[in-house]
Amino acid sequence: MRCTVFMWNCVALMTAGSMVGGGEAFADKATPTLTNARVYELQVEHIELIKKYRNDDGSGFEAYRDAVAAFVAKAKAEGAAERIADYINNLNELLERLTRRRATLDLKKQDERIVAGAVMARFPGKYTLEDSIKLDKVSAAFAESDLKDFVVRAKTSSKRGLKGRRAREIPPAHAEADVPRRTRRSTRNAAPRAQLMWAQGELTPAFAGTSRSNLAPGIVGLMWTVRANTDVVLVVTLDGGRYWTSASELVLGIPDADTWSSPSPMASFYPAEIAALAEAGQLAKKRRAAWESANKGARACSKKIWDAADRKFARIHTANILERTRENRKAALREQTAKAERVRCNVWLKRAEAAWQAALTDRTEARRAAYERNKAKLVPRLATRKVASGN
Repeated sequence: MRCTVFMWNCVALMTAGSMVGGGEAFADKATPTLTNARVYELQVEHIELIKKYRNDDGSGFEAYRDAVAAFVAKAKAEGAAERIADYINNLNELLERLTRRRATLDLKKQDERIVAGAVMARFPGKYTLEDSIKLDKVSAAFAESDLKDFVVRAKTSSKRGLKGRRAREIPPAHAEADVPRRTRRSTRNAAPRAQLMWAQGELTPAFAGTSRSNLAPGIVGLMWTVRANTDVVLVVTLDGGRYWTSASELVLGIPDADTWSSPSPMASFYPAEIAALAEAGQLAKKRRAAWESANKGARACSKKIWDAADRKFARIHTANILERTRENRKAALREQTAKAERVRCNVWLKRAEAAWQAALTDRTEARRAAYERNKAKLVPRLATRKVASGN
């Protein structure tokens, strides 16, 4: 039937046909009728999807994404998209959560791959934790490691987008033997230097201008070992620097040499670590002897001064005076004794500081030489990789 004049009659016939099933001739042009029963079916279908994937760890992200796309396409085809907009929003909200879970899962797998690439894991029994301060051992590990086993610190930690990593469980990213655990921020941009100060009768080291106390982005290194049951790893860099950091801060692979960050400008270890470095053959024995001799003289000088002050403290403690007066006299005596220590023991402090700085200089030069050797061996390997990949 063609509808020309009596259009109302056409509408009546189409309506009647849809109600009784007689409108087959118009099925390809008519919009499907959306019944309450069909809306209920779509509601149940969206609930089942959410139930299936709401506890997924992200591994089912692609399957869920495709299922949601099919559901939305079907709803649009049936003219139900507006009617079930809330259902679609629920599905999209879960899709966003699964997207984040999938990102977290991917990063977790990458962390596991990084951890599996640790030197001590790849070469069991060949390298030890103590070997990580030995520059010859470090060079050997670099030489026999595949390029895929190298790591670099990410340019920005925000690139991971991870939450839930509790910072207090991750120690500061400092080296165990070669990098200071603290720096003076006010002198962060100054020329690197080290100095000793008196503190309660002890020589206390301080660093200034050592901006590389943390593993800088772009520094090339190898994972040496992993702390048990954590993602905390020890990274050893091309120049022999040692840094504890989280695997989540690292990226597998090695970039082109022109993008590498420069090594630390100064080896920065504490005087107490001179002995360990000397025993490992990383410092000359004369450096250890010079430090221990100067430190012994400084401690003896300081002890003599403070022992004399102790007798004065005892008299103040037993004196029949007001408590406030007693505390004031003790404070004045402490200040007087500390001043005497700085003046009378200064010669020993200078000797100790000179011995420490000589050790720092030796280690710095050794690390710079190691960096140049390791870099010279790595660059040709990178060139070979480029040729093999056709880039």
